[in-house]
Amino acid sequence: MEQESKFYLRLKSLSSDLGKSINQVEKELGYSRNALHNYNENHMPSALRLIELSDYFEVSPNYLIGKSDVLNSNKLCLNDMFDNLSLNEKMELFSICTRWVISKGEA
Repeated sequence: MEQESKFYLRLKSLSSDLGKSINQVEKELGYSRNALHNYNENHMPSALRLIELSDYFEVSPNYLIGKSDVLNSNKLCLNDMFDNLSLNEKMELFSICTRWVISKGEA
């Protein structure tokens, strides 16, 4: 028996994080039954399917296929930008966010 591919392990993990089974994800995306289970033994998806799945799970294609451990490159970019702010800029951003949350009545 072959070891499950990193791609398939990540599909299972992301599905589980959403509280869904692989079969539920297949159904929601309009895939045939067991279409995603076929990737469990080092088979890779087509480019189109990879994009559909990354959009569905809101992760990067590189994360899905195991070339990156970064779930979403946009989040990494924001983290990098925040890390490059001075302490005063971070405090100002915090103040702006706090005012915004209060104005929306979400506090």
